[in-house]
Amino acid sequence: MRRGLGLIRESVESPRETVMRLMIVFAHLPEPRCNQNIRSATGSFLARGDLVYSQFRILVEYDGWHHERDGRQRQGDLIRREALVDEGWRVIIVTAEDMKSPRTVVHRVHRLMRKMSAVPYPSAAPRQLKVPTSWGLEVAPEHVNETVLVDRSGDLVCDFEQR
Repeated sequence: MRRGLGLIRESVESPRETVMRLMIVFAHLPEPRCNQNIRSATGSFLARGDLVYSQFRILVEYDGWHHERDGRQRQGDLIRREALVDEGWRVIIVTAEDMKSPRTVVHRVHRLMRKMSAVPYPSAAPRQLKVPTSWGLEVAPEHVNETVLVDRSGDLVCDFEQR
């Protein structure tokens, strides 16, 4: 119970943000800040991001169906993301389809961290990522038994285990 309480964050605004954050943390990548304001070099407001890595200038966002179905929402997202890119940020968009392959989501974040790091990306001892069935995710059958490891060199290593 105590371990679970340590994973709670007040600033999270959706269950999918929590799942994405935990997938990242359980793969032993640095924990992103939740729903943080992002500002330009001059201090003007650019965006409020779901999962923010200021030190890497990376934003990870979950886009539900309303981001595609609502024209205003979609247009606002595109303009906001263009402004972020203009300021040197990279944006990773995660959808419900992406969540079926947690390994791929973690790999996308990790790959971009290594690319955006000004110094060689630090890594730690391996940590496994198994998506608990209690998270209620629809994981594609080919990804059900995946484990994600980050090795000491910082490379992602994938392993498959029986549940």
